Amino acid sequence: MDFATNHLPRRWIAFLDGLGSLLVGGYGCLAAWRTGALALSSFRNGESSAILGWPLWVPQSVMVPGFVLLALVGLHEAARGAAFSVTGTSNGKVDTHAGAVK
Repeated sequence: MDFATNHLPRRWIAFLDGLGSLLVGGYGCLAAWRTGALALSSFRNGESSAILGWPLWVPQSVMVPGFVLLALVGLHEAARGAAFSVTGTSNGKVDTHAGAVK
């Protein structure tokens, strides 16, 4: 999307990047919550795979930390984008590329 936003001011680009990161963080929260609920439900009901008979809650629960990490990174990047769009600086480290925040 750089071709569509390259002409915008850096603060606007940071705002749009932050908004995208906020959406990613929200998706990570939702996916972690629902996958955790699914794993707990599978554990309580004793669900297993049809062919091998392996418990389904094991691979489902392994996905939860990845979604939590996705949510944390998305929310962190959204906060950085919001800080840059408000103050115009990000700890004094701004890349020369339009809108890129280090």
